[in-house]
Amino acid sequence: MLVAPGLDGGALASRILNPGSGTQAPGQARYFGRAELHAVELTDGGRALVRSCRHGGLLRRVTRDWFVSRPLRPFVELAVTVLARERGVPAPEVLAALVARGIGPWYRGWLVTREIEGARNLWAALLEGVDGDGKRALLRQVGHSLRLMHTSGIDHADLNLRNILVLDGAPGPEIFIIDFDKARLFEGAVPAARARRNLQRLRRSVDKLDRERVRVRPQDWDALVGAYETR
Repeated sequence: MLVAPGLDGGALASRILNPGSGTQAPGQARYFGRAELHAVELTDGGRALVRSCRHGGLLRRVTRDWFVSRPLRPFVELAVTVLARERGVPAPEVLAALVARGIGPWYRGWLVTREIEGARNLWAALLEGVDGDGKRALLRQVGHSLRLMHTSGIDHADLNLRNILVLDGAPGPEIFIIDFDKARLFEGAVPAARARRNLQRLRRSVDKLDRERVRVRPQDWDALVGAYETR
């Protein structure tokens, strides 16, 4: 386990490995991706969100949350997320990464981040009815944040509407990017071809979740891309 200074790593590990201790208390589930995130109260009054590492694609039905990959997956995501924040990318604060060994080379892993109180994922924000100029302003801010991520050398590789968080505020919404488990780091900007694949992955997420183009109309997507392309 790697844990941020000031946190009780033993107590945190106990709550992660023993769900009955409160990690999965009713009503505490948060954002959804491959797995739920569950809240854990912190001594400073904030909350941490615990996410179990899960496979995507066909592997998710076979190996579920068991891995054999090296280096250990949650520690890779911890390192990438910390470096992304150091490079100015809006990402959550990572508090801990934990691995529990199974049989032989198999292991399970968890990543713990500080909850961004009041934030919701982009798809949830769109479903809540933000519209017109407000929606396009939101999507333009998303475009600017994705551009910053790519110019900072972070290739996300699994970008979708649920991996982007929105925190309302003045003068406008604040954007955070999460789930860097498949990300790749570059010394300079992400190569153009890879950056385009990130955006194409996001567009497929839109196509999947909004098949009727009710929440993200063509002009809305154009607002995001236009902001992304503005240097």
